[in-house]
Amino acid sequence: MNPKEAQEPFIKASPVTDMAYTFAVRRLVRTGTVCRADITNTIGCSAVIASRAMQKVSAFTADVIKKGQNLQFKDPYFASKPNNNHIFMVIASDSQLSDAIKKGGDPKLTGLYPDELPVNIKTWSFGDSVSSGLLTAIAACTLHIKKAGKRIDHRSSLSILYVSMQKGASCKWRNIVPLGLERILDQWRLIAHDLDSEGYPIKTYVLARVFGHRSLTAPLPVNFYRYLKALNDLNELVRIELNPDLTKDQEDAIRNELNIDKDCAMEISQRSKVDFLRRFSDIPTTESAIWPVILNTRAIHKRH
Repeated sequence: MNPKEAQEPFIKASPVTDMAYTFAVRRLVRTGTVCRADITNTIGCSAVIASRAMQKVSAFTADVIKKGQNLQFKDPYFASKPNNNHIFMVIASDSQLSDAIKKGGDPKLTGLYPDELPVNIKTWSFGDSVSSGLLTAIAACTLHIKKAGKRIDHRSSLSILYVSMQKGASCKWRNIVPLGLERILDQWRLIAHDLDSEGYPIKTYVLARVFGHRSLTAPLPVNFYRYLKALNDLNELVRIELNPDLTKDQEDAIRNELNIDKDCAMEISQRSKVDFLRRFSDIPTTESAIWPVILNTRAIHKRH
């Protein structure tokens, strides 16, 4: 039986049955055992579907044995030293677990319960705008663009009360055509055409810096549709100069973390380039920008 068959055993069956099977495989691989109650409680399916899923698991490999309502690997140490060539690793690989954790660690996807693999996702940014209803207003604009294509009108536009981090800046109304949202690290941003600038360039607006919004009723410029772009960002190939004080092991770790190739090059999306350089290099800021915005921190007290 080939890996594709193991990955798609219920291609003609219901999504619930397919989900029951993939959960059973992942839990079996990662804990060494799975029982019918695990499947029914997590997936919310019937005992019949759970039993069928377990039967399908048993049919794929001779490495699994059944004990009562449980399935388990004959090798009790399989979970701690998995065989990456095993047929089940197609849908229970480490990369799949990593993706599932990054999406919130839903047991349906991980095969693990929260107390079995505790995960903390730390954030320091609130990220939201104080302007109530802003996201709904943005969605109304982007939905209209999608439906209307290039023949859009004022329903695709919005005015936001925004403050930049330029020296001496204060809140100012900006007329925009939203294209969508983008998240970089903890920061949520609105990507939009700037209607107030020549050529209507695409600009980035941090959501937490938007203090108000209102709909626009004036018609869009007649030539605007010529400039309308998609949310897509361009990647830029850059040459990286690593700090010579790094040890060989530290250099290898940084290369792996940042996906730097053997020629010391890596791809960076153009809109995130400045944020990347601020975090990992000593790039100076422009004279017109206030950065850093925090000069120091002092511990007050610790709390859980």
